[in-house]
Amino acid sequence: MPINTYEEFVYTLRTMLPLDETFDLIERPLLFGDQRAAIYYLSGMLKDEILQEMLSDLLRETPETMKQCPEAGDFIRKKLSYVTANLEKNPHNMAHAILSGQTVMLVEPYNE
Repeated sequence: MPINTYEEFVYTLRTMLPLDETFDLIERPLLFGDQRAAIYYLSGMLKDEILQEMLSDLLRETPETMKQCPEAGDFIRKKLSYVTANLEKNPHNMAHAILSGQTVMLVEPYNE
């Protein structure tokens, strides 16, 4: 069954990843404008400067500016232009990417 909502993605990743069992696997809930978001990464695998720069920009988003990105691809092009980003719908691939040292970002209302 395909996953279609932010809540389903969060729930699925939480069941697949040992978030409560290890200190170096990070889930960070965020809010971009009025949209819930979360990033998942391994501590030490993400440069703090890049994370800080990316989040400082995204945390300044307003509900109006988030509406300029109706699709996930729009969000990537307009808000994440300085990092390499791919769309992914499969939570198993997301979990594998996280455990391999990549960062995964979920943003409501996108389903990829």
